[in-house]
Amino acid sequence: MGSYCFHKKNRLLNAKDFSRVFEANRIKAKKVSDRYFFILARDNQQEEARIGFALAKKKIKLAVARNRIKRIVREQFRYLKTEGAALDLVIMANRSCVDASNRELAQSFQNLWRRLQKLSKTS
Repeated sequence: MGSYCFHKKNRLLNAKDFSRVFEANRIKAKKVSDRYFFILARDNQQEEARIGFALAKKKIKLAVARNRIKRIVREQFRYLKTEGAALDLVIMANRSCVDASNRELAQSFQNLWRRLQKLSKTS
């Protein structure tokens, strides 16, 4: 059983890391989405998955709402990161996230994570 901590090594920290994920998706798309989230993914050379957020103020106006979404996704990510492939993820949220309950957002991320794991195994 792995560690459930959210260390610095589990984050996309700089623009270069984000660019690699966006660039990789132009060449070979690994993306999943539902009504709440749009996730871009790329295989990484790390031991574990890493996560980054691109939550636009234009879509989610209030900082409180953006922080709530990040908090919920980070919490789910901490538990799921040890399952499956090592990926770099960039999470983008839709406007519908603001009105969704915490449980709906958590369930949505879990489902998308599992879909990404299946995509990783097939490629």
